Amino acid sequence: MHVMASVPEEFFAQFTEPFGLGPVVEVDTSAPVDAADVAARVRRALAEARLS
Repeated sequence: MHVMASVPEEFFAQFTEPFGLGPVVEVDTSAPVDAADVAARVRRALAEARLS
């Protein structure tokens, strides 16, 4: 049994917003994901955040 299977659903309500630790890169997972594209977007977002 995985520990997350025993956590009440209400617990996850506190995680509905980004943590604010850095840029958010949204990824549509309703179709196959191009991992190289996501990695490039993450690198670009981090580089832009460093320039701010």
